[in-house]
Amino acid sequence: MNRFDKSASEYIRIIGEERTRHSPEEIAEAETALRDLVRTEYEKAAERMPRVGKIVAWIGVAVGLFPVMVLALMLEDVLSDAEAWRAASIPSGAGLAAFVAAAVVQTACGLALVVGGIHFRKAKEWARKTILSVLWLAFGYCVLFGFAMVVATPFVFGWSYDIPIVLVGGLAIVGFWLWILRLPLRYFSSREVVAACRGDGRGA
Repeated sequence: MNRFDKSASEYIRIIGEERTRHSPEEIAEAETALRDLVRTEYEKAAERMPRVGKIVAWIGVAVGLFPVMVLALMLEDVLSDAEAWRAASIPSGAGLAAFVAAAVVQTACGLALVVGGIHFRKAKEWARKTILSVLWLAFGYCVLFGFAMVVATPFVFGWSYDIPIVLVGGLAIVGFWLWILRLPLRYFSSREVVAACRGDGRGA
């Protein structure tokens, strides 16, 4: 019996009036198929949310810890050999301030994903919006980074035969991340997830 090529009425007959004509395995399969048919999209989305929230929280841990580890390693280098630090081609002044600011923003985004992921497991609407905001921020960053790379690269490095290769490679990477980000953006904006967060009494 193919559980996907029958209607709900056929499954009801198998479970009910035709029960004696079918084996226990066929009856159990019909019961499972019928439950799958009558479950709403909302229920299916709600069942997946704890697992999705857990994944988001762990991604947030990785996103938040990475800049902290980088800054810690940089600070260790400064304290161990200040002369080598000054001689190396490492950001300083405004460049270092921008690097630290970016690290702080990334850490904050990681923390937001951790908190949002934990509470998304409980179908909180504000958690969904928090995760969605971080995703849109990352999407916007990728777009701005790609635009800045196209505009700034020829001015910073000059124009040579290999610049187009660098630009194409860089834009390909940016395009890849935009393609990746569209998947969670679509999921957290989907009608089923929005309904699961707003419609069960546990939302905002």
